[in-house]
Amino acid sequence: GNYIEVIKYSEILMKKYPSSKSGYLIMISVAYQQLGNLEMTKFYIKEAIDIDNSLGENYANLGVIYFNEKNYKGSLPYLLEGLEKGGYKDPCALVY
Repeated sequence: GNYIEVIKYSEILMKKYPSSKSGYLIMISVAYQQLGNLEMTKFYIKEAIDIDNSLGENYANLGVIYFNEKNYKGSLPYLLEGLEKGGYKDPCALVY
């Protein structure tokens, strides 16, 4: 996919539809993840959380990124918050 285009158009749409900003931030974070830029991925997920902290999957995704980086201490608060806010489709999958 053309992830640079996703980032570009998401930024445009975010300005046009500010009420959907957190969703566009997540789209940008996914694009950066696909490009292998985890620092920008984390940045945009955190921005989305700042706008709407009710979505557990954003916390869960951020926690998984930290966990995969072997930053277990950093991952734990996000994983727990994601679990508490229902951000896991299958919480049992975390143990595998």
